[in-house]
Amino acid sequence: MIHDQSRRITCDDHSRYTAGCRGCQHRAAARGRARTRGLAYGTWEGIVDAAPARRHIAELTAAGWTGRGIGAAASVSRSVIHRLRAGVVTQIHSQTLKAILAVPVSRRHPTGHDVVNAIGAARRLQALTAIGHPVAKLASELGVDVQSVRRWRQQRFPHIITPRHRAIAALYERLATVPGACERSRAYAARRGWAGPMAWDDDTIDDPEAQPQFGSEEPTDPDAYDPITVGLAVDGRLTHAQIAGHRPDLVETVRRLATRMTDQQIADHLRWPGADDGPIGRTRGQNAVNQLRNREGIPAMPKPALAVPHPSTRIRRDRRARQAA
Repeated sequence: MIHDQSRRITCDDHSRYTAGCRGCQHRAAARGRARTRGLAYGTWEGIVDAAPARRHIAELTAAGWTGRGIGAAASVSRSVIHRLRAGVVTQIHSQTLKAILAVPVSRRHPTGHDVVNAIGAARRLQALTAIGHPVAKLASELGVDVQSVRRWRQQRFPHIITPRHRAIAALYERLATVPGACERSRAYAARRGWAGPMAWDDDTIDDPEAQPQFGSEEPTDPDAYDPITVGLAVDGRLTHAQIAGHRPDLVETVRRLATRMTDQQIADHLRWPGADDGPIGRTRGQNAVNQLRNREGIPAMPKPALAVPHPSTRIRRDRRARQAA
């Protein structure tokens, strides 16, 4: 809060006027004398309209300032700033108005960093959510709290400081081709129509006028597989743990691998849980693949036809021919 002696009616030891306190009594008397003097000379400014302060706060917010930053720069409680911005407060003290209007409108954050449009950061966080990365993981990777990531993802503020924007861009570049395992995040993004990384071009993702370019299949459909994810899994670059969170990806991967691999080979290829735990674990992995194939109606790898019959086969065939003669 603003510490103006002409406004305060409490001492330094109390937040509210306390009857019987000498300090509060002296402070209240001093404020009364200042008000009487101001009224006599025509210089007293008490409660005024809050509209100028609200307009100035809107300009500061558009320039990238946060409520906390405005409050710190003006020495005003953050709750007062939020209430003014929401239109809850219609009148404020003249000293509060002067303090808010004294904060200069600039494109620099109170921390001294430059600010940029926040739409690129929001699109990147939305795209990572669309491919299964939960908000808790994104917050851990960025070293911030979950609520901050949610605010950036929803683009609660029009601007973001450049160091944070660069950190989100670096995280996006690292995880854009690595599908997450959170099915709830995929469904959350699908309900909001958020586009995945494949729908954005790196050169235009920060452009406010750019639009996501969806392919023939809607990438946020929770019942459709992601061809990029399936391709990486078939090539052996993704494991079962990385694709199991979205079942359509797992089913399509097994369907493609089953055309050229046995159940045991598929389990080893995808590093199925337990496949590395000796013979028992390998058997469990093989049985798991077999159960998935049978449940989804995926045929097993066809057995190759023998170009030359086995000798025992020829002997039995010749014997039957002699008996028939």
